[in-house]
Amino acid sequence: MPTGTYLHKRGIRIGEKAAHWQGGKIKRICLVCGREFEIWNYRKDTAKYCSQECFGNALIGFKHSDKTRRKMSKSKMGHFTSEKTKRKISESHKGKPSLPQQGFRKGKLHYNWKDGATPKNKKIRQSPEFKEWREKVFERDNYTCWICEDRGGNGHKVILHPHHLKGFADYPKLRFDINNGLTLCKFCHKTYTNWGVNKSRK
Repeated sequence: MPTGTYLHKRGIRIGEKAAHWQGGKIKRICLVCGREFEIWNYRKDTAKYCSQECFGNALIGFKHSDKTRRKMSKSKMGHFTSEKTKRKISESHKGKPSLPQQGFRKGKLHYNWKDGATPKNKKIRQSPEFKEWREKVFERDNYTCWICEDRGGNGHKVILHPHHLKGFADYPKLRFDINNGLTLCKFCHKTYTNWGVNKSRK
C-alpha cells in the first residue's frame, strides 16, 4: 500500500485529522427492518434506513397529502416559457432529426456521429485491463478510502474511485501499475485531487 508521504506532502490530513472528520461512525436502527447499522456522524440527522431496499419499501404506497399537492400545484401556477426562450429552443433543434418512436438513434444513425471516433481514454477505462487494475487496488486497500477511511458495509454504501498518483494521461506506462493506484471515496477524490478538472480549460 502506498505510504502517506504523497498525501502529506500535499497537506492532506488523514482519518481523525481530516478537515471534514465528523467523529467517526455511530449506530442507528432501520425504521423498516429494525436492523442495526452504522453511519458516519454527518448523516446522524438524515439516515433512517439500512439500505436502498428498505428505503424503497418505506415508499411503497406513499402519497403526498392534499396540502402538499396544492402547494406543488400552486408553485407551478403562472409559470410560462417566454417567446425568446421558445425561439432559442427551436433554433437549437433545427437541422437535427427528431428521435424515432422506436427509441433513440444510435451509431451511424445518430446526428452527432463522428466516424466512430470514441475517445481513446474512454476505451482504455472500459477495458478488462483497467477493470482488473481497479479491483486489485481496491482489494489491496481493503475497499477503504485512504484519506477519510470510509468503507462500505452493513447497509452503508460508499462510492469508491481508483485514483492515479501519477496522472492517467501524463504517465501512460503507469496506468496499470498497482503502486500508482490509490483507493479514494468519491468525496475525497473530488475534494483533494484534480479529478474532473479539464486541463484544456486551465
